[in-house]
Amino acid sequence: MKRNDLVRHLEQHGCQFRATERSTTFSSERSAVISKSPTRSLIANDRELVLARERVARLERLLEDLRKSALPEEWPALSSGYRLEIERMQEEMLDYLVQAVPKK
Repeated sequence: MKRNDLVRHLEQHGCQFRATERSTTFSSERSAVISKSPTRSLIANDRELVLARERVARLERLLEDLRKSALPEEWPALSSGYRLEIERMQEEMLDYLVQAVPKK
């Protein structure tokens, strides 16, 4: 998904965004989710890859817990921010993994 398409999608679903030099922040009035999208790749080494995997796992657990208590009519708005963040992090991990290995 291209950035403009993502921003348009988020705005259509009640999210607001603010862009700065370092990041773009998305937030929704209907949920407490705030997603900061960096303008550069977060994953620069294997340690950061491990941390990204841990973060995705934590977000997935949060989604699982929220799913048990959320009202069905609120679920799409509540879960969309988490889903977008998980997908963004997964893309970051794959981008890192398919990069050429640095010479030693």
